[in-house]
Amino acid sequence: FKEVMLALRAIGNIGRSEVASLRLQRCFTKDDLPMDVRVAALDAYRRMPCSADRNDAMAMFRRESEDSELRNAAYLVVMKCPSDNVVSQVRDTLANEKVNQVGSFVWTHLTNLLETDSPHKQAIRDVLESELLQKEFNMDRRKFSRNTELSFFSSKFNLGATMDNNVVWSAGSFLPRSA
Repeated sequence: FKEVMLALRAIGNIGRSEVASLRLQRCFTKDDLPMDVRVAALDAYRRMPCSADRNDAMAMFRRESEDSELRNAAYLVVMKCPSDNVVSQVRDTLANEKVNQVGSFVWTHLTNLLETDSPHKQAIRDVLESELLQKEFNMDRRKFSRNTELSFFSSKFNLGATMDNNVVWSAGSFLPRSA
């Protein structure tokens, strides 16, 4: 188990391999694997090129029967390279979302993207500005998943910084699953 987790982290650190993305898909879509392995496989997508297939991750995010931790990780995968179609599917899913752990996480992530100063996230901000986010979720920080993003950019000095943080709660625990 430990070796598998290390290998998945290494793949995530290397990134840039569409061949590896196919193997990662097999890991996160297999229901019989432990939740930690499935989430680590999704996390390993963090440096994959935008040309890597993310359809299985989108399907997982939209499937309400999946664990909220897995759905939040799948959401982050699809939002690495958002297109108008991806944003539209996320908006539709959010509008009908019944699981507050997922809804609060996605809501905070999208609102943070709309307010970001990070130059690396301006393209996604431009896509999101035309979308209407209608449904709000319970944001109690002690119980529900959330994303926090703080960014600063000074065009005068061409200098900036960004800090992202995800706290993911599970419905079956009083402690966060990951932070």
